[in-house]
Amino acid sequence: MQTKVAAGTIVFAVCFVGFALVIQVLLDDAGVDAPIPGMVGAHLIATPLALLVGRRAGRLSHGSVVVASVIVTVAACAAVVLLLDAVAAPAGFRVGWGHLFEPMQAGRTIFIVATALLVPQIWLGLIGRIAPGAVTRRSSLEGAA
Repeated sequence: MQTKVAAGTIVFAVCFVGFALVIQVLLDDAGVDAPIPGMVGAHLIATPLALLVGRRAGRLSHGSVVVASVIVTVAACAAVVLLLDAVAAPAGFRVGWGHLFEPMQAGRTIFIVATALLVPQIWLGLIGRIAPGAVTRRSSLEGAA
């Protein structure tokens, strides 16, 4: 039972990151520079697709999706900090975790983290309403694990 939850959760997290990166690359190739379309694409396209693929690979629970969302969010924040630090280092500056929560960035950071944690829960609830029991119980969409 726990193995199926772990498998579904890992598949969800990996697929979400992959789908979100593909969406961002497509937007970058189209010349869209604003961050909002990337977030909208991640939350309206990547999240439900990743949940469906994760559900097919195993089982998903609200708790497991929260854990996966936290891990993905912390990893994304770490990547941003490391990339900004790599760009700022040659100029003699340092970028750390505190820069994400400076007065000019704190609101944006909190909004991004909140949506990253809440949107998958909303989608998981919607999928559960569309196909009751399909999220946590074995369904016809669930693959053989």
